Amino acid sequence: MDVIVKIPDIGIEEVEVMEILVQEGTKIKKNEGIITVEGKKASMEIPSELDGIVKKIFVNIGDTVKTGTNIVTIKKISNVIKQNKDNIVMNKFNNIGIQNNNVKKNNYVHASPSVRRISRELGISLKNIIGSGRRGRILTEDIKNFHNLHNNNSNESKKNNFQLTENNKKINLYEENLNFIDLNKIQINTSKNLCKNWNNIPHVTQFNKIDITEIENFRISINKDLSLHCKITLLSFITKSVSLALKKFPKFNSRLDEEKNRIVFNKYVNIGIAIDTSCGLLVPVIKNSDKKSILEIAKEIFSFSEKAKQNKLTILDLQNGSFTISNLGRLGGDGFTPIINGSEVSILGISNSRVQPFWKNNNFIPRTFLPISLTYDHRIINGLESAKFMDYIGKILSTMKFLIF
Repeated sequence: MDVIVKIPDIGIEEVEVMEILVQEGTKIKKNEGIITVEGKKASMEIPSELDGIVKKIFVNIGDTVKTGTNIVTIKKISNVIKQNKDNIVMNKFNNIGIQNNNVKKNNYVHASPSVRRISRELGISLKNIIGSGRRGRILTEDIKNFHNLHNNNSNESKKNNFQLTENNKKINLYEENLNFIDLNKIQINTSKNLCKNWNNIPHVTQFNKIDITEIENFRISINKDLSLHCKITLLSFITKSVSLALKKFPKFNSRLDEEKNRIVFNKYVNIGIAIDTSCGLLVPVIKNSDKKSILEIAKEIFSFSEKAKQNKLTILDLQNGSFTISNLGRLGGDGFTPIINGSEVSILGISNSRVQPFWKNNNFIPRTFLPISLTYDHRIINGLESAKFMDYIGKILSTMKFLIF
């Protein structure tokens, strides 16, 4: 029985095919990845719906696909025969980058346009090179090493200053002082969005310090007492406090409709948590955070962190945020100015908390202070409103008021 696997509803209209993880004629198990697709903010694998053999692949790397697009045809089989270890070894590439003749080749090569131009200049086929970059991407350094390996007797390969020309500009292929890393699609889109937001939104940032001594002592004590799979971090308390503040100050939970000259208030409170990943900065969103306990928020933050480490954040995880928290933690210094997300009107920056002397009753006593910075769209929010918003967050965190599991 043949089954056609299609792109499921992943919550975004169009994505690009970045990798094809199977070959025609090979066996595949249920939930194993078929292809990797990438949108503006995240990548994800599309898994197989059944055990079987891949009969036909309908897509190519670089194709734009959407919900309902055919991916592959799989011949359903009841049992998948375990492969012999010797066969697995035979299917691997050997060390010099030449495939076994019995293995079907993947014709697509991951390489930037500049790398392709250099390979053409040198007369080197990229199909003979194994890339050392991300996802097997071929880098300039890989071409250099391949060229040296196969041209030891060539006069050109012995020159440390071997040069190519591109548009009358000299390129030093063996320049040891330069390294190049291609930006991935997420980094490119993030860069464009940040520039657009910075240029189009009048940013103002206000700074404050919050006494979190009591809440830190409480947090440390409950982490010792509770048997949890994840630690309750300070970010969990901050997220809950911000959620309550957004309910009291709804203007901070809005967006500007420039076409109709109006402020649109969100009916939900969805807090985005900025996370630095190997692919770039991503912002998974805690949906309806105002209705969740601190423990539930802590578990969700932990889950997002684990998924980010494994590059498994999905497009659905990143959608529909109404406010963002950027937490630099122990590396945060004394303050910074985060850039507002274009669909929001403010963002809270969290820096490094420190124990500092505090004057009270004619004595200095040690207290823990947390620096925060609130950046807001000055077209919608003024300085007094921002100060009240920050003061309310400070009162909640200082007294633990309303923070209930």
